[in-house]
Amino acid sequence: MTNDRPNPDALLQEVRAGSSGKLKIYFGYAAGVGKTFAMLNDAHEELERGIDVVAGYIEPHNRKETMRLLDGLPKIQTKLVTYKNMCLEEFDVDAVLLRQPGVVLVDELAHTNAPGSRNKKRYQDVRELLDTGIDVYTTVNVQHIESLNDIVEDITQIAVKETIPDQFFDQADFIKLIDVEPDELLKRFSEGKIYEAERAALAMHKFFTKENLKLLREIAMRKVTDRISFLNEQTMPFSDKRASMKLLVCINESEASQKLIRWTARAAEAFHASFTALYVDDGDTESLPLADKKTLQENLALAEKLGADTVTINGHNLSETIAEYAKLSGVTNIVLGKSNRKSFLLGKFGADLEDELIDSLQAIEIHIIPSSRKEKTKKQCVDIEKYRHMA
Repeated sequence: MTNDRPNPDALLQEVRAGSSGKLKIYFGYAAGVGKTFAMLNDAHEELERGIDVVAGYIEPHNRKETMRLLDGLPKIQTKLVTYKNMCLEEFDVDAVLLRQPGVVLVDELAHTNAPGSRNKKRYQDVRELLDTGIDVYTTVNVQHIESLNDIVEDITQIAVKETIPDQFFDQADFIKLIDVEPDELLKRFSEGKIYEAERAALAMHKFFTKENLKLLREIAMRKVTDRISFLNEQTMPFSDKRASMKLLVCINESEASQKLIRWTARAAEAFHASFTALYVDDGDTESLPLADKKTLQENLALAEKLGADTVTINGHNLSETIAEYAKLSGVTNIVLGKSNRKSFLLGKFGADLEDELIDSLQAIEIHIIPSSRKEKTKKQCVDIEKYRHMA
């Protein structure tokens, strides 16, 4: 007599292969607001309900109340990776895939994995887990949302290098805003509940000032509010303006183009519109310095990361080329950049591009975005290890 009973594990794999896991993001405006604490607390409630919950990776914190919540939760051992004579602890996505829990907790969504890992970014690990049907609870701060990156840098004067695509955040099944008054957060710092005394003093001086925290909190709240408004509008008909709006951002090999791309991405999200990033190749692209070529590719990659279509077309007359493309593609709004000294998008093409486009495209709105207040000659960048919890 043969045993024709199906293998339970195989059945589970088949069921999960046909459905995606749910993503829940604990979202805050700064380190110390309580994201990890809230995530662990919810995990205990799920465990009591009989859900198979495991802690995949929890960032080590100097916060006793938070770390005590790890007690009683099943854990996945971290993976040790050697890099430049350092032994780094990384999230072991393969161990979770083998274990197949119902829910896995993965702290610090924007983390960059150690070189040699299967994925460059932790959110890509999370995506793999979701694709197999595993639910994921994770944490992220507002400064890690790609389209908001330049706004946060303008506020804090610190360039946060670890980001996640807006699309990944926006497609989460649940966003839980974890909030605390800035005064209370600063009190936690001063009491040593977030960082050790020396590090806390540096953080409060450089990043966690009351003014910065108030602005970051407002941005985080607005991001969540915009998401709620968008979800509510899914059941309502779009207005003609929203339904037909199509944005075009004109970019080049300048780093300043990144601000234009992020501005356009935010506008596209606000109006639920599509947008395209256009680069006009005048025939000299191949002769550009290697650094400029690299920046151009980074600009195009950033646009794609934020949901844009990217287009490169040839043309020696910049305004005519842009205008022709805009007419043929049904563009309603064009975004250009300009500094106080000269238009950084124009280069050798002159300083009247916007005037020429306004004259030839009278039915299309032209948006001129000024460069940042400070040129990025001496930008302060984040040391990933030193500012791990700030960033």
